[in-house]
Amino acid sequence: MLKHIPIAGLEQCLQTVLEDVTSQHAEYVLVHGDQPQAAVVPYDEFRRFLDFRERAIQQRWDRLLDRMAQRNSRFSDQEVADDVAAALGELDG
Repeated sequence: MLKHIPIAGLEQCLQTVLEDVTSQHAEYVLVHGDQPQAAVVPYDEFRRFLDFRERAIQQRWDRLLDRMAQRNSRFSDQEVADDVAAALGELDG
């Protein structure tokens, strides 16, 4: 169950919140007024979030590489090398 706690009151009950999070896997939303500002979640949930985010980034990267490969498939490696060399030559020139 998601619990809300005012940031201003967190200092007085921090130990209780941490015990609740670690032993009961409770999740807290820290609010300022009525605006959510942060969350306190069990560490395993946090790790799952990081892993999910990393997989999402990797999937986007893979899709981008696939699109680049598809769009550039008509160019040979030699053509690409020649274009890179020409561009570098313009920078040096």
